[in-house]
Amino acid sequence: MLNIQIGENYLITSDSMNVILNQRYTKENGETDFKAVGFYPTVEAAANGLMRKEISIGDAENLGELVGMINGIKNLIMNVLKEQKIQELQEQIREQNTKLNGIKALIRNKETVESWEVFEIMEPKVEESDLDA
Repeated sequence: MLNIQIGENYLITSDSMNVILNQRYTKENGETDFKAVGFYPTVEAAANGLMRKEISIGDAENLGELVGMINGIKNLIMNVLKEQKIQELQEQIREQNTKLNGIKALIRNKETVESWEVFEIMEPKVEESDLDA
């Protein structure tokens, strides 16, 4: 599930059917939280929805200011999405390194390594209890 904060005021989340654009708001007690302001089929559509929302509440007085606002919003969204992708790739690298270290340890501790032993490290079995979570 997605949980991507875009700047101070927006959060993109997801459920099984939608990508959800959430906007920060202030509760009556003064605390802030996020509430859904749009439901979209893709992250790209949610990003476009965020852009339309910001343009509609913006204070651009001429075309140059509008273009500047649009470029600023695009850059903000792209930087956040790039950072999210970097974090995902770093996690994949950590997982692969863990598997590789397991194989190295197996090789160091045994004279003969069976292919099934390597496969168990690379593709661990899913326990039924893991599926219930």
